[in-house]
Amino acid sequence: VTFTFFMELLASIPNNPPYVPPGNPEGAPYGLQGHQWLQVWTYRRSLDADGTSSPQNQLNIGDKVQQNWGEGNDFDTGYIFLPVAKAKQNGVWKGGINMTVLSDAEQRAYGFFHYYINTSYLYNGTTKFDPRQFIMQINMSNTTIGLSKYPYMRDVKRSYGLFGFRLNHTMMLNIYNETSTTGYAVGYKFPDRVALGNYPFDMHIQ
Repeated sequence: VTFTFFMELLASIPNNPPYVPPGNPEGAPYGLQGHQWLQVWTYRRSLDADGTSSPQNQLNIGDKVQQNWGEGNDFDTGYIFLPVAKAKQNGVWKGGINMTVLSDAEQRAYGFFHYYINTSYLYNGTTKFDPRQFIMQINMSNTTIGLSKYPYMRDVKRSYGLFGFRLNHTMMLNIYNETSTTGYAVGYKFPDRVALGNYPFDMHIQ
């Protein structure tokens, strides 16, 4: 589960930047998964300030980026959904949220914001800046806390769904693919489907 957030590189040090709690890693060290600092900045760049689709080796004053990074604000040391047995205890709503994990994920995101800024000395490009020019861009998330309104998660991790539904990994295997009228393989067609996507089976161990 991940609380994403936006960052911006301002032209000067702001007088009253948005407050970002210190946060903490919540059981796992921060890192960049072996990538260069600048790659993390440009990977999910939302606004390229120079307007020319700068390459991934360029940092611009005014850039706005979204952060959603493994070893960063990705929180993988806790499971956001309650265990199956506890989820079943509530006869009205099945699939309750573990509020402790939800809070820990928020703290992990805040901590990564500070970690990333504090490692900006690893940037080896030509753009000059002071680390204090980086802010959490709360206007883009449109929340007072700066984090996304909802945590990002993969629904295949739901422990127990409505009417006892559980999505097993076998349903995602190639043997369950169906063939379209044009001859292309398509995913398993659930009777209550609302959409079909083309994304590899992406399972993360927890």
